[in-house]
Amino acid sequence: MKQETMKHKLFECACSELNCQFCAGGLGLCTVCGGFEGTLTTDCCGQKLTSKEEAQIYEHGVLDFKDGEWIRARNETSNRRIKNVSRL
Repeated sequence: MKQETMKHKLFECACSELNCQFCAGGLGLCTVCGGFEGTLTTDCCGQKLTSKEEAQIYEHGVLDFKDGEWIRARNETSNRRIKNVSRL
């Protein structure tokens, strides 16, 4: 069943430190799902990612959340090559 599609709510740091990777480097961290850089899906799933979901998104590159549902596809925000799905 499809869920409501929502965009990631990215953490906004207010420290303004020169070394801060959020302020200076533009790192992305979703405050809703906890997705961070390589585990950010196309859309936010609306709940905390499980460790299994994180592994399938980041390590294996075979899972994405898009248009309100989980799909077995390469995450559009990932630039890694897809690994062999049969190893999951």
